[in-house]
Amino acid sequence: MKYAKPLGVLIFATTLSSLVYGQLGAAAGGFADAQQRELERQHQLQMQREDEQTALEIARIQAQNRAAQAAQQQPVQPPYFWESGNAFLQGCAASLEKAEQPNTETNAEMDAVIACSSFLRGLIEGTNLGVQFAQANTKATSPQPRCMPENVTPIQSGLVLVKYVRAHPETAHQKTVLLSLLALREAFACKTTESKAP
Repeated sequence: MKYAKPLGVLIFATTLSSLVYGQLGAAAGGFADAQQRELERQHQLQMQREDEQTALEIARIQAQNRAAQAAQQQPVQPPYFWESGNAFLQGCAASLEKAEQPNTETNAEMDAVIACSSFLRGLIEGTNLGVQFAQANTKATSPQPRCMPENVTPIQSGLVLVKYVRAHPETAHQKTVLLSLLALREAFACKTTESKAP
């Protein structure tokens, strides 16, 4: 009996310490689990951020590729051929020269021939109307800027302009309208009749 009390205390202390250590162990285990879950959560967030960055980078590259393909598919617009003699040569010369050889033009070249020759036809008709208007208003005969045969085609007048610009490269920067007037006047000069003295 003398050992019963200390033995009871010892059992109690052992049970209590077991419970305390068990609780501490459970708490430590819970803490470790919580840390592990937090690490896993942070790892998943990091992976998600990396996936989002990768998706954004892929989308950026795809957008650049689409833009590059679209730029390659769009034809480069040459300078407008009415801006200067150089622009006329660049936009019209090859097409007009090829138009003299039937059935050799591409669709784009045929379009260029139509545009260039329409421009020249408009210019010629406009000049003719200007002369007629001046004569009607002044009741005087205005000098003709040129004397073109009626059978000259717009393609032929375009080739005259091409030849003129190539022969006078120092003026090729000037407006196409001015150069075409000079070229057609030179190629189709009006013959003057001089009266002989008796």
